[in-house]
Amino acid sequence: MVSVEKSNLKRWMTTKVYGRLPKPLLAAHRVEWELENPLDMITLSILSVEAGKCRPKLSEPRPVDKWYVIPNRNNMREFHNEFVTVRVFPKSGTVRILAGQEMDFETLRRHVKIAFLKGGLDSGTAEVKSRLLVPAEKHRTFKVGPVTPFKIDYYKDPLGLTIKADGSHPEHIETVEGWPSWIKPQLRAIAEQTGAITDLTKQIRLHLRVMKGINKSVENLRVSTDLLRESLVKVKEKKPSKFKDWLRKIS
Repeated sequence: MVSVEKSNLKRWMTTKVYGRLPKPLLAAHRVEWELENPLDMITLSILSVEAGKCRPKLSEPRPVDKWYVIPNRNNMREFHNEFVTVRVFPKSGTVRILAGQEMDFETLRRHVKIAFLKGGLDSGTAEVKSRLLVPAEKHRTFKVGPVTPFKIDYYKDPLGLTIKADGSHPEHIETVEGWPSWIKPQLRAIAEQTGAITDLTKQIRLHLRVMKGINKSVENLRVSTDLLRESLVKVKEKKPSKFKDWLRKIS
């Protein structure tokens, strides 16, 4: 028994952790977004052609407000400006999005649509893709010492949180930060409400323009009526008999 335990201990001590451990952010926690499904081949090809026009070297500054190919092993396609950063993985078609500043969902969606438009997509396709935004999962590891494999997914639906240790990192527990099951319907409802409010705003603006035109027409009619009244008074004062004959004719 002692020999077996010594062997297991030696095997555990020599276990290697492959890859770089994801580190938890200490100062900020930004929400990362993705599309519900990877990009189709046609859309991916269009973005790749546009990004292929700009290939900065590792030592060169990154372009702003245009698509380019990142100089790394993955050759990701990226669009970056002060509002949003969009990264596309060329093999899988996965899209990852980070907001450059605090903004609501609809504003973020519009900036993503603008990024797709600048990538060569037509307006309809860019609109459809921008409406597929969902929060992305994040994996973090925390060193706690030797731990046996386990998984707690009790809070996955209400909180979007899974806690586990699967043996890939022997001295770490891993948290999967997803999103509650009710978030996606909520985002869709907000988008629909925003669209309805936008349509209502357009209708109100159109109504105000119509009312403004009616007010202007009424004002012009009032001026014309005043001029006609002044003309009739002058005619009455100069030639009363002709004025009476004119009234008799129009009546």
